[in-house]
Amino acid sequence: TRKEKVPPPPEFSGADGKVQAKEWIEKLGLYFAKVKPADDEERITTALYRLSGEAYRFMGPLLEKAGNGEPLGTWADFKKQILNQYAKKMDKEIAEKEIKAFYGSNGKKKVETNFFTYCSKFRTLGRLSEIDGTTLLREFKEVLPEKVRDHVAILTRVTPAAIPADWDKYVDLCLELYKIAYPDKLDGSIFKEEKKEKKEEKKEQPKETAQKKAHSKGKGKATSTSTEQKSTENTEQVCSYCKQKGHFFKSCSKLKKDKE
Repeated sequence: TRKEKVPPPPEFSGADGKVQAKEWIEKLGLYFAKVKPADDEERITTALYRLSGEAYRFMGPLLEKAGNGEPLGTWADFKKQILNQYAKKMDKEIAEKEIKAFYGSNGKKKVETNFFTYCSKFRTLGRLSEIDGTTLLREFKEVLPEKVRDHVAILTRVTPAAIPADWDKYVDLCLELYKIAYPDKLDGSIFKEEKKEKKEEKKEQPKETAQKKAHSKGKGKATSTSTEQKSTENTEQVCSYCKQKGHFFKSCSKLKKDKE
């Protein structure tokens, strides 16, 4: 049977090359699955042959080892070294571009749509981009909702120590202040339980009131009945027919007998 010819993996030249680090490593994996190299040494040597440009220079120390016939380590370590250098760098560059859409007027629009979503994305991009904290803090303050800004101003005057200098912690503080300033906006999935609890409390209150009313109505009836009974039992009225105390003329038993 004719053996299928396996195309060699592409060359990798670094962050600015046609092939990205993750794709290159994956294609090397496919190639190795077909050719079945003997060991990690063979895998690494094959990969080193496919390096060029900046990536070739970056792996200089390992290339030197390969030339001297020294051990090259494991394939897992080689992959990690490439991905840490180039895949992470790529994420950083993308985040640096994307975070700009979270500044100024564009940022304010995103804040108006959903402050919680804005904070989550701003935080992720801020960490990935590795932009200095002072810049991130300044840009974040610019887009804050008005009431949150007012709360921060009051807090700064009253308890200056409560205002964090770290941009990440500052975002946390503003999220808490937002919940206080805009309770009606707690529509994020995180806060659904809070809203549910408040609704349940409101539902329970009318029931309690109704129970109290029913209870008070009962009390009223009982009181009026007992009052009527007392007025009948304790009356000093003298019957005009038999001249006896304790009943009225209409209910006089002597009158009834005499009529019969």
